[in-house]
Amino acid sequence: MASNDSLMTSKQIEKDLLHTMPTNACYSHINSTGIPRLRRILRGNYCQGMGMIAASLLLFMEEENAFWTMVFQADQRVLRTLIVNYLPDIDETLKTMT
Repeated sequence: MASNDSLMTSKQIEKDLLHTMPTNACYSHINSTGIPRLRRILRGNYCQGMGMIAASLLLFMEEENAFWTMVFQADQRVLRTLIVNYLPDIDETLKTMT
């Protein structure tokens, strides 16, 4: 079953590659320079819709930095959700600090 999920994810990534910034030269054709870089980042942990974020990052930074920026953003969202749900006092304190 996991291999079927992986195959479906790979197919979705391939489908989304050319729909992400199609008017930008880096992503307009399957042989464009940004497509393999975007593919590698999306394979890290794909969620539909994150291609636009990853593609934007790749326009301004190296592939590894774009990948780690995506990881950092995801980690921050998870941490924020955990704090809101399980540590409401800390959440309130953090809100007063911002």
